[in-house]
Amino acid sequence: MTISIQASLNNILPDLWQYNDGGRSKTKWRGTADCGVRAFAIVTDMPYDKARRYLKGFTNIGKANNRRISIGVYKEDMDLAMESLGWYYLDAPKFASRKAYHFDIPKITVLCNMPGHFVASQHGILQDTWNSTSRYIIGYWKEL
Repeated sequence: MTISIQASLNNILPDLWQYNDGGRSKTKWRGTADCGVRAFAIVTDMPYDKARRYLKGFTNIGKANNRRISIGVYKEDMDLAMESLGWYYLDAPKFASRKAYHFDIPKITVLCNMPGHFVASQHGILQDTWNSTSRYIIGYWKEL
C-alpha cells in the first residue's frame, strides 16, 4: 500500500499549523477565497479590512484589472503589494527528489506562495484557516 506524501505530512506535521483567519472574523467579510488577504494581513500585521483595501488597490491596476478580490488575488498583484512594503520574492529551494515545503525555508515571518493558495508562516508555523502543511511551496516573500 502506497501512502501519499501529502497524507503522510498531514500526520507527521500537525504542530506546524495554527488556526488564524487574519482578523476576518472581526469584520463583515465572509467567504473562502480570501487566502491572499488573510496571509497579507498576518505577515504585515495589518487589520483585515485595511489589508483588503490595500490589496484591492493593486488588483485594480495589476493582472486582475479590477476583478473582485473576493475570488482571489493573482501572484503578480500580490508581488506588487509586497514590493511596495519592502518585501521581496524568493523561489523555493530546489531538491532533486522532492518539492519544497514551508519547513524548508527560513523560520521567520514570510508569505508563502503555494499552487492556488497563499499562506502566512511565522517562525515555521503556518497561519491559516485550514491545515495546508501538506502543500508544497513555489516561493515566498521575505521582508528586507
